[in-house]
Amino acid sequence: MTSLEYRRAIKQDFKKMLELQNKNFISSIPPENLSNGFLSTQFTEEDFEETNKELCVAVCMKSQKLIAYLCATSFRFNEKFLILSKIPKELKNCLFQNKAVLSYSSFIASPACIDSNYRAQGILLELSIILLKNLSKNHEIAITLVAQENERSLKTVKKLGFTLLKTFILNNKTYVIFACNLNDFISHHAS
Repeated sequence: MTSLEYRRAIKQDFKKMLELQNKNFISSIPPENLSNGFLSTQFTEEDFEETNKELCVAVCMKSQKLIAYLCATSFRFNEKFLILSKIPKELKNCLFQNKAVLSYSSFIASPACIDSNYRAQGILLELSIILLKNLSKNHEIAITLVAQENERSLKTVKKLGFTLLKTFILNNKTYVIFACNLNDFISHHAS
């Protein structure tokens, strides 16, 4: 059996990430399968490259096949995406560990995508460890957003130890925002 390789993305990965994204975008998935995971925001190859340069994109490879990715994006970068741009506005008066969320040095851990054939195998945890180890020196917390109907992702985020901060509604869909202290995450999950 071929083992999985976890690493930071390189230029050759961005086209593969786009292909995986497009297979898992909400409009590509039958409604009865949405609870098994989907993406709500579409990036371009240039978006993936920009966020990897600015912060980090972690990928999981099996042989030459890209089977998963997790992006770290900034609030500034996400201003161009309707759903993700709402995060800072929604967190304006929220607290996390007795401190205003927006006073932390933070990033958005999103989007994340795992090929449906490889889900429920601990891949997101490993991608998160790669991402957070790369960013923990300059950031205190990770923030993520999940559509409430995406049951698989909600369960996974909670299992990883993210704390629910707030829910909000946009275009008749409910979204849930979570946060995680990077040092707590690394001490709990990384060896």
